[in-house]
Amino acid sequence: MEEIKEQVAYLKGLAEGLNVGEGAEGKLIVKMLDVLDNIADALEDLDDEIEDLEEYVEAIDEDLSDLEELLDEDECDCGCDCEDEPEYFEVECPSCGETVSFTSDMFDCDDDVEILCPNCDAVVYAVEHVDEEEEEDEDEE
Repeated sequence: MEEIKEQVAYLKGLAEGLNVGEGAEGKLIVKMLDVLDNIADALEDLDDEIEDLEEYVEAIDEDLSDLEELLDEDECDCGCDCEDEPEYFEVECPSCGETVSFTSDMFDCDDDVEILCPNCDAVVYAVEHVDEEEEEDEDEE
């Protein structure tokens, strides 16, 4: 972009040196050179904005790569099928009859889970995970 600015500046200097600004044609040429100068300024501004956008897109791309890596990592070592597509469930609330929908990815394999009816807050689905060590301790007693 700097090259264009230099060329326009050269043309303006040449026009001044030749006293081109006199007469109708000369005034037209001077105005055209002013327009060229404005265009060169606008192109330079656009070039700066493009550089900023390129840096921003690179940062977004890096962040997206990091997210993809996080999503691809095996986060669960419990032996379940967490890696599979989540299953979709619908159950009817035993208290009010409301249909409650949820997916299997709503619960963590190592935690107790209770799905509540949004209408009456009754428990419509519950899973209690017992730690294997706790189970062995109970069996020993």
